[in-house]
Amino acid sequence: MIKTRLAKTISILILVGAIFGFAIIFLMRFVDGPVSGKVSSTTLADVKASAAPTPLPAHQLAGLYVALDYPATYDQLAQIKTDKTALEQYDMSPKGDYRQSITVHVAELPSGDPHEDASYRIRELNTAEYRSTVIPGGDRTVLMTKADGSEQTLFVVHKARLLTVAVTSTSTKATAKEIMAIIQPSVRWIQ
Repeated sequence: MIKTRLAKTISILILVGAIFGFAIIFLMRFVDGPVSGKVSSTTLADVKASAAPTPLPAHQLAGLYVALDYPATYDQLAQIKTDKTALEQYDMSPKGDYRQSITVHVAELPSGDPHEDASYRIRELNTAEYRSTVIPGGDRTVLMTKADGSEQTLFVVHKARLLTVAVTSTSTKATAKEIMAIIQPSVRWIQ
């Protein structure tokens, strides 16, 4: 009786194995066929050109006093009030990437002299750490760049107001310079 049960079990296992084997062989006909297609005429130069960086698409911040464009990857925007003297403040960042941020700050500047702003003054006095570039145009505009390239801060004086846009990035996705290249030319005063 044990021998007949054993024989039946072995027979069933052989039958199941044969079915699986034939199924695999049948499916291999479709997988293991000859490769079909055409040879690409794309050259290495074409591939390099297609892999060239493209400009980042932009979102627009339209505040009470200022409007500007910023990268579309920055999908978190918060209006904040950490400075009692600020007319408006915003923080922007890409979701889940703490290595990039944009801070926008608009404040009264009665004298019209950015040297009265502590943030400007700290950067101006720390010449070993920051490089200052005056940007020609209508409003007095100064771009301060940190020596390691991880931060760029834009100061724009308009009438009796100061706009400060601080961009920081230690990410390989976009540098502070690339992000500021979107923001700086798009700054427009509303009031």
